Amino acid sequence: MILLDEIDKISKGYRGNIQDTLLEILDPQQNNDFRDNFLEAPLDLSKVLFICTANLLETISPPVLDRLEVIELSGYTTEEKMKIAKSHLIPKALDKSGIEIFDIDFTEEGLKSLIQDYARESGVRSLQKKINRICEKICKKIVINPDDDSHQISPQNLKEYLGVKIFGKQRLYGENLPEGISIGLGYNSIGGSILFIETSISTFGSGAG
Repeated sequence: MILLDEIDKISKGYRGNIQDTLLEILDPQQNNDFRDNFLEAPLDLSKVLFICTANLLETISPPVLDRLEVIELSGYTTEEKMKIAKSHLIPKALDKSGIEIFDIDFTEEGLKSLIQDYARESGVRSLQKKINRICEKICKKIVINPDDDSHQISPQNLKEYLGVKIFGKQRLYGENLPEGISIGLGYNSIGGSILFIETSISTFGSGAG
């Protein structure tokens, strides 16, 4: 089994297009006699199971995509992210910062607010970065004041560690939209959202002086 990670980031270079090579190695009709130009030896890849990962399908060439069976995986839920953070991300960040011996408490509500307000993407990479940043700032506080060895992370003090919320629940407009405003739907890597589309009158080209 060979894992090809993030093939959507493959791009053309001065040495050629790597996706052309993928066409050959992923085709069971011709990969039984694939010649590796670096090893300078023929390889039989017909018995190899290729697993490819990607964040976007749009950047993968259609011929390569046609040779793959696409399996879409949904992102982590808030509850799943909390379990991952408690079991892996927080202990790892505490150990990396060297403050695992101190009393550092990520409260249930604080962790939930961290995920929903600062790390709402489908994976946990951004969440890990935010937890690392919190631990680094706590480490700085302990160095400045060694007697302050107890720290609690709650929704009330997240702004102190991470700044203003990235995602919020506050509505831009109320129930009655003003004139020239309509609602649209958007989709991105973190899910769906509501977009407010604004229109305005332009005098360009109307002859107005």
